[in-house]
Amino acid sequence: MPFLGINLIFVLFLPVISIIGSGRFVFHTPGDGFFLFYPGAFFSYLKAATYLPDALIHHSSDYLANLQWYGQFLWKQPLIGMAIGILHYGLWIFWLGQCCQRRFYHPHAPLLTKAQSYGVTICIVAIALGFCLQTLDSRNLTLNYSILQAIFLAWSLVLGFILAPKRQTLLDWSRYRHHAQQKGLVRDLIWGEKSPAFLAIGINGAIFITFLIPSLLIVTEDQRGLIFLRFVSSLSLILLYMAVYQRLSLFKSRKLGKFLTLNSFAIALFLAVLTVKIMRINPSHIFLFSGIPFLDMLNISPSTIFLSWLGQGILTVLLLLETRSQLRRLGASATQALLSHNLPLLASPKQ
Repeated sequence: MPFLGINLIFVLFLPVISIIGSGRFVFHTPGDGFFLFYPGAFFSYLKAATYLPDALIHHSSDYLANLQWYGQFLWKQPLIGMAIGILHYGLWIFWLGQCCQRRFYHPHAPLLTKAQSYGVTICIVAIALGFCLQTLDSRNLTLNYSILQAIFLAWSLVLGFILAPKRQTLLDWSRYRHHAQQKGLVRDLIWGEKSPAFLAIGINGAIFITFLIPSLLIVTEDQRGLIFLRFVSSLSLILLYMAVYQRLSLFKSRKLGKFLTLNSFAIALFLAVLTVKIMRINPSHIFLFSGIPFLDMLNISPSTIFLSWLGQGILTVLLLLETRSQLRRLGASATQALLSHNLPLLASPKQ
C-alpha cells in the first residue's frame, strides 16, 4: 500500500511539474483537471498582491480565460474562478480525509468503502468529462475520449488494489456466509467491506460508462460506436483481470500468493498471448486483451471483437465459479475446524 501511495502521488504531481516546465497550462484535454491542482494557476487573480514575474502571471491568466468545463468559460470571472478552485481543493481534501480517517480507525481495512468508491468514481468522471468536451473537432474529441479511457483504466486498476480484501478477510467472510446460507449475498457484494470486490469494480465501471453515454451524442456517428466499444472492451478486460487477481489472492502459500497476485495482470496478458497463438488469431489483435485506449477497432472485424468479448466473458465466469467454489470449501473447512476445537470444551464435565 505505501508503494501504491507513492506512485499515486507521483502520477498526480507529474503533470503539474510538466506544466511548470513547459510554460503551457491548458491543452484542451481531460488532463487539464490537473491544472487546477497547481496553486500558481490562480495567481493571476491576485496580481496586485503578488511579486511573481509578469510573464508567469500573464500566461496563467490567458490560459485560465481559455479553460472550459462542459463548454463554459467559468474561469474568466475571478470570483467564480477562485470559488471553483477552492471547491476543487475542498472536494479532494474531503476524500483524502475519508481515507486517512478509515486508515486511523481501521488500519487493516481498505482505504475506501465500496459506497465511497462509487462517490469518488462519480466525481472523477464528472470532472474529467467536463474538460473532455472543450472542443467539438472530431479528431481532437476522439483523442480526448482516448485520454478519458486511460483515466478510466488507471482508476479501475487502483480500485482493484484498494477494494480487494486480503486472504484472511475473505476466509472470515466465507465462514460468515457459510452460516448465513447466502442470505443477502448480492447486497453484501455491493456494499460489504469484507466481500470480494469484483461486483463493486463492475458497478464503478458501469457508473463511469453510463455517465459519459449522453456526451457521445455530440460525436460523429462513425466515431460514436467506436468510442463506446473501446470503453466496453476496457471494462470487460478489467473484470477479467479482477477475477484473476481475486482468485490468485486465495493461494495458501503467502509468498507464492503475493507474487502471483502482484503479477496477475502480467499473467493475464501472457494467457492472452497464448490464446492468440493457439487460436491462430492475427497478432495485431492481441491489443483486444490489453485495454489500450488508442486501439483502432475500425480495422478489426465485428466477429473478432465479439469473439474476444465472448472469450473474456467465459474465462471470467469460470474464474468466478472457481473462486466461489474455493471460498465455499474454505468457509466449510474453517467452520469445521472451529467446531472441532470447541466441542471438547463443551463436552467436558463440570468440576
